[in-house]
Amino acid sequence: MSEVLRFRCPGCGSELETPEGTVSNRCRYCSLVWILGRPGRIVKRYYAPRLDLREARFIADRHAKAERLRPFSEVELAQLFYVPYYRFRGLALSCHLKQKSEVMLSDINLEVRVPTFELRARNLDLTIPASAHDSFGMTSLGVRPQALPTYAYSDEEIPPEAVVMPADVPPDKGELLALRMNSAHFAGTHDRQACQFSETVGEGQTLIFFPLFVVSGTVGQRPLSLFIDGLSRRVYRELEESWPVPHLTDSAEGITALKPEPHRCPNCGADFAPSERSLFYSCDNCGRHYLLGPAGYRQIEPPQTAQGSGDLYPFWRLPLRFDLPRTVRTVGEFAKLLTADIPLLARAKADLPFFVYVPAFAGADAEWQVQTAVRTTRTQPLVESCEASVTATPAVSLPPGEAREFATFAWNWLRMSYPNLRQDDFDFHAAQTGEPELLWLPLMDARLERSVERMREQRPAGRGLNARI
Repeated sequence: MSEVLRFRCPGCGSELETPEGTVSNRCRYCSLVWILGRPGRIVKRYYAPRLDLREARFIADRHAKAERLRPFSEVELAQLFYVPYYRFRGLALSCHLKQKSEVMLSDINLEVRVPTFELRARNLDLTIPASAHDSFGMTSLGVRPQALPTYAYSDEEIPPEAVVMPADVPPDKGELLALRMNSAHFAGTHDRQACQFSETVGEGQTLIFFPLFVVSGTVGQRPLSLFIDGLSRRVYRELEESWPVPHLTDSAEGITALKPEPHRCPNCGADFAPSERSLFYSCDNCGRHYLLGPAGYRQIEPPQTAQGSGDLYPFWRLPLRFDLPRTVRTVGEFAKLLTADIPLLARAKADLPFFVYVPAFAGADAEWQVQTAVRTTRTQPLVESCEASVTATPAVSLPPGEAREFATFAWNWLRMSYPNLRQDDFDFHAAQTGEPELLWLPLMDARLERSVERMREQRPAGRGLNARI
């Protein structure tokens, strides 16, 4: 599918297109490098309608004639509306109880069934209305955001006669509604099995303005209002009543138009190399390293890697510590809890702090992302800094804040394998954790490699455009 965003280069004015969600981009005409997005930023986009008011009137008359054998005798309203929708994406993770614990008595034997749990992981992609006015009747954009290109929103691009509905549903409320929709979907398609815990990782929101036409008037002696999809050119809803224009209210805060900014090293001003998804950048000129966050670039320590064989993958790791009747914080102490899982390959490893590891890169196989986190946490790799290039590795696409959510799920999923760890004392929220630390680990994992490659293939390369389509 073609998830494409079209925008104008601030340097030369050329129209460009890039995969939706791109972090940085280079203009193919003037070679300027721009940063287009950052974690937590909600950017406005829109679809250009494929018809005008005259065509909308024609479609409405044709529909009314087909349904009632006569066209509109009087038209009170014929208007183009841009209705906002939140697009919400992320990695939805949940742990479900598959088999309950039971004790079955008989005259011959005693049978005990232990509880088993099921991991469910999938990539979310939902659209929900961002306007409190629900009278338009379109509750979702379906798969169109994945299949049709959009334009960067600006007031100059919107037809002056159009009514732009405000996005008066706050972004956090929109996120909550999307998560509830996802939970309802899981409950409806998986026999309503009990969910033990869940997390949504790598959430991303954008705001899409969708063109809808409303034609309202009289057919014969009866009122009729028709709602026309501005892309498919079809009537998707009709009401046998007059439809009043909704009252406009203030928009929600925290939503901005696309504002490309120079993508440069804060120290020396040299251009960073553009990267479609990466939040990590190294300056080839001064040798400094930066992580892109909500507030901009933050300088971090040089890349730390571990010795070993295999391709390098970026990971976040968080130190984990429990202060129970006795403190549990080292690899050796956790090895007594996670029996037969942590191989103590070196004596020095037993006294090292225990970390929860989670992938900092994206993959197409959501379940394997979780299994990679659990497997790496179980083995506790021995990290020793060494010289290695990380430029050709998968992009760092998971922000530190989302890494904590991923670590929460990975640890709680891991402890479901141990009855002695299912008590609340060992819940991730009961632990003491530090700040996420970025490092690269060498892995030999063919399935993980295929998952990352599929994710790359799903995102088309951006290219310049000479004219709008």
